[in-house]
Amino acid sequence: MAEQLVRLSRSYVARSRGPLARLRPGTRLAYALLVSVSSIVFGRIEALALLAVAGVAFFAASRPGPRKVASVALLASIVVWSIMVSQALFYQGTPRTPIAVIVPSNTPVIGALTGGVYVYYEGVLYGLRQSLRALACLFTGAGLAASMSVLDIYTLLAGHRKLLVVLLAALRGLEKLLRELEESLASARLSGARLGLSRLHRLVPLVARRIESMSVSVALAMEYSTPVRVYSAWSTVAVLLLAATIALALLYTIYMLYSVGIVHDSWLHRLYEILRLWMA
Repeated sequence: MAEQLVRLSRSYVARSRGPLARLRPGTRLAYALLVSVSSIVFGRIEALALLAVAGVAFFAASRPGPRKVASVALLASIVVWSIMVSQALFYQGTPRTPIAVIVPSNTPVIGALTGGVYVYYEGVLYGLRQSLRALACLFTGAGLAASMSVLDIYTLLAGHRKLLVVLLAALRGLEKLLRELEESLASARLSGARLGLSRLHRLVPLVARRIESMSVSVALAMEYSTPVRVYSAWSTVAVLLLAATIALALLYTIYMLYSVGIVHDSWLHRLYEILRLWMA
């Protein structure tokens, strides 16, 4: 199990080569930011479902390998399951409409302590909204991570030498650490030893040595490196996406200020009625 988790983690951070990688890094970052802000702003299920589909398409455009798809799908299923179950059973909003009984209120001990455990209709809807938000951000982030190369990071942060060096060294160190963990677990399995999740602490010395080596690499690189800009990371499309993100955030701010009664105006009321259809 431990070896499988390490293998999935390594495949998750490995870079995929697909159509998405041909876009400028600034465009990809701006799109990811727009999806993140939109998932917060919009409340209508149709809009959130569209965002989730867009996130899946963004991830698919990175042309991920089977292992990366498996790791992202596993993470997505865990996130959706935990959100849906927790909200369906423990929804605290009002009204609450029970649609199924898990533990009747007359059950000894548990029923008396909890008043019964029910599946609430409003909790299911709220959990669905939250799950779609999480899926949109998760798949978009996975696509961004899969398509981002070292050259992309270098281009984005060429003007910030220290931050660039630290980030590149951390990514390289993480890649080496996962590879060494996978090799160590494979060697232990071939020798007959078993390292389950409860025995992963035996690999702490390996992790400590990798962190120490990475620290030395960072210090040397910061001392002697002089990054230069390769090409512009930002495009016209990226600027437009950032402008759309800012406009959406401003509209949401106006909507919230009007909702709580801080601002009042006749034209704001008309705008509020339009925004309420999508942001409520």
